[in-house]
Amino acid sequence: MQIIAMANGSPIYKTENLRGFSLFNSPYESHINLEAIDIIPSGDFGDEALSPVEGIVEKVLKFRVPSVVTFFNVMDLESRDFEKIPYEYVILIRDKNNKKNIFKILHVYPKVKERERISVNDPIGYYIRTGYYSFWAACHLHLEVKPESNPLRARFGYKINPIINISDKININYTIKDYAEISRKVYKVTDSYIELEGFYNGEYTYAVCNGKVCILDGGIPHMGYGGIISSEEIRVGEDVYFLGIRIGKVVKSYGRIAIYKPYVKVYVNGIEMRGMSFIINLARRNRMRVVYIKREKPFLSKSNVFLCIKNI
Repeated sequence: MQIIAMANGSPIYKTENLRGFSLFNSPYESHINLEAIDIIPSGDFGDEALSPVEGIVEKVLKFRVPSVVTFFNVMDLESRDFEKIPYEYVILIRDKNNKKNIFKILHVYPKVKERERISVNDPIGYYIRTGYYSFWAACHLHLEVKPESNPLRARFGYKINPIINISDKININYTIKDYAEISRKVYKVTDSYIELEGFYNGEYTYAVCNGKVCILDGGIPHMGYGGIISSEEIRVGEDVYFLGIRIGKVVKSYGRIAIYKPYVKVYVNGIEMRGMSFIINLARRNRMRVVYIKREKPFLSKSNVFLCIKNI
């Protein structure tokens, strides 16, 4: 089985239905602190959720989602205006091999019971869309690794370490510019986002930070921050370039993983969008989600559009 991430000695595995994962496609503090990972399936809400971990179910809890809260002007009232269920569920699984570690899982309606043994790829429930989502968010399983002393607390999880090999053969040469306008094919149109032909080179979308090749993760600028992963140390203050455009500056470093503040706007056929989202694309599916400002359907599927990324 392929390990996609580790946290305090606890492995997180690639599931059979995995499209990819993301550390930074969320405004919540656990993601900004590198304490959470979103496991993104190839399916959608209502599909069966497979376990990315092994252990024994410790607890299954249900609670009502709190009233709307805004984060960095990301989760505005309009972003929460969609059909959702009023409850959230927590599945706590004690790690099979590191018994002081507890896996905390959200966004899954549970079909498991306490003291049940769980192996990787076992069905644990089905994916649900709750009030913690925004209208554009992809279906996913939210996972944290917590100390057994307080597994339910929103903060103080263990740092997530993604297992990623960045090829030393990747060579990216950009001409520095203020914007890029590129023709992209439209694969999917919804009232919340469009999926366009992406920029994935195999599993990753590559960028450059201070001359170092890095991988993009996260939604910019709509999440208020973006993430990069490199094989080398990243320092605060370094600029991030994508397609030759300066898209942001590093404001927080975890060594080879860093958070940057985005300085970019995104347009499709001249219409401003909330932004574009990157994930670690393990299914090698060359698509990228671009999010509307408001819920609408201004584009046609299977057409071609012009994606403009502009430095501000």
